[in-house]
Amino acid sequence: DHLIAVATLGKPHGIKGAVSIHPKTRPGSLVFNVPLFLLNNETIEAFPISSFEEHHSKIVLSSPMIHDRTEAGFYTSTTLYAERDDFFTKFPEQVFDDMCHGYTVLNKEKQPIGTLDYIEDIHEIPMGRIHSDEMTQNLPMIIESIDHNQRTLQLNYSPE
Repeated sequence: DHLIAVATLGKPHGIKGAVSIHPKTRPGSLVFNVPLFLLNNETIEAFPISSFEEHHSKIVLSSPMIHDRTEAGFYTSTTLYAERDDFFTKFPEQVFDDMCHGYTVLNKEKQPIGTLDYIEDIHEIPMGRIHSDEMTQNLPMIIESIDHNQRTLQLNYSPE
């Protein structure tokens, strides 16, 4: 529980072992500002990055662990992790995708309104899918505060 998924490796790019990446951060290149790890069975393994670059709408990385296109194919759909405390200490505002899955969402009055499933951009507006015993709703993520230790996210409004 001390690791957080920050990206997924995509398909090979080119012949030298580069691979595309699907980051869960905004901006996507933020994932390269923290040490990255792989989980092999129950073993945590460092995943060093030698370089990355943005190609049009995608980010491509190179790692000394991946030597050619064939090897890159073995990593397709592999999740990359960062240490949770380190990541949120450096980037406390990051809440996208399922990074804060399971957090209790509070309204402006600090009353719980449900649990966060994920956040996605809908027409460039971050929307959170929040469920409670009564309903599931999509709400704009206008965030007042985040407490990653308590796993709460307070909105700066109260939904009707």
